[in-house]
Amino acid sequence: MIRLLQRFVEWVAGWFPDSPSQWEYERRERHRIGNELVRQYRLRQMCPYRHETKDEP
Repeated sequence: MIRLLQRFVEWVAGWFPDSPSQWEYERRERHRIGNELVRQYRLRQMCPYRHETKDEP
C-alpha cells in the first residue's frame, strides 16, 4: 500500500516541473503561444480571405 502511494506521488510529481524557474519558463511559453494564436485569429477576423490568397499583395 505504501509503495502504491509512493508511485502515485511520483506520478503526480511528474506533472510538475522541478524548479520555480522551470514553472515560470513554462508559463511564459504557454502565454507566448497563446498570444501568437490570438494574434493570428484576430488577423484572420479582420481580413478573412488574406491567408488564403497568397499571390495578391
